[in-house]
Amino acid sequence: MERKRFFVRLFKALSNEARLDLMMQLEDGEKNVTELVRSLRQKQSSVSHNLHQLIQAGLVKSRHQGAFRYYSLEASVGVPVVQGMRSYVQPSLKAPVRM
Repeated sequence: MERKRFFVRLFKALSNEARLDLMMQLEDGEKNVTELVRSLRQKQSSVSHNLHQLIQAGLVKSRHQGAFRYYSLEASVGVPVVQGMRSYVQPSLKAPVRM
C-alpha cells in the first residue's frame, strides 16, 4: 500500500504545470525561492506551495544556509524522473527538448 501512495503523490506532483516548471528550473542546479520567483514570474506563495508538494513527493530536497532555504532535485528520485521525461519526449520531437 505504501508503494501505491508513493506513486499517487509522484504522479499528482508531476501533473501540475507549475511544478514541472519548478523542476526544470532546478535541473540547472540549486536555487532559493527568491531566484525561482524571479525566473518563473510567479507569486512567492505559489512557488512555496508547489515546492512543498514536490518535497512531499520526494522529487525535491531543501537545505538551510543562513537566512535562505535552497532547493534542488532529489538525486535518487527527482533527477531520474526529469531525465526519464526528457528521454521519453525528446525522440518524438525534431528539435531537442530542454526540461
